[in-house]
Amino acid sequence: MEAKQTPLIELLVRVPQDARLIVEHDQHSSSSYPVGRLCHEAATALRAALAERPAEQAPVAWMCSNTELMHKGYQMFSATGGGDWNIPLYTAPQPAKPPGYKLVPVEPTDEMLEMGQWLEYPESGSRMQPVRMEDVRGVWKAMLNAAPEAPAQEKSNG
Repeated sequence: MEAKQTPLIELLVRVPQDARLIVEHDQHSSSSYPVGRLCHEAATALRAALAERPAEQAPVAWMCSNTELMHKGYQMFSATGGGDWNIPLYTAPQPAKPPGYKLVPVEPTDEMLEMGQWLEYPESGSRMQPVRMEDVRGVWKAMLNAAPEAPAQEKSNG
C-alpha cells in the first residue's frame, strides 16, 4: 500500500479552530493550549510563505521536534529554524535522490541500449560498435547491481 502525501496546510486547517490541548500536571492542576488557533495561524503563515516563493526548494518553515517544549507553550513552528526547530517544512515533496546521483530506469530504454553499443573517440571523431545489443543489456544490469546505495540525506539544523 502506497502512503498518501497530504499537504501540511491541509492537515493544519482540519484541526478545529477551537481545539485545545489539555495537559494535566497532577490531580489538581492542568494547562490548556489553543492548538486549534495555533494550527490555523501556522497554515496562514505557510500560505503566505508559499505565495512569496512558490518554486523554491528551501524549507519555508521549521517544526519543533521537542514535544516537551510544545507542551510548555512554545511555538510549534519557526521561520528560521535551529535548535529544536529542526524538522524542515517544504512547499512541495523533495527529491529522493541526493546531489551527485541520478535516477535511472531499472530496465534500459531502447535509446539507452543503442547508445551503450557505441564507443566514441572524441579526439579522432570516430565511432565503433564494440558489443552486441544483448551484451549491452547485461552490462547495464551488472552496473545497476554494482551501483552503491545513495548516502542517507542528513537533516539540516538550519
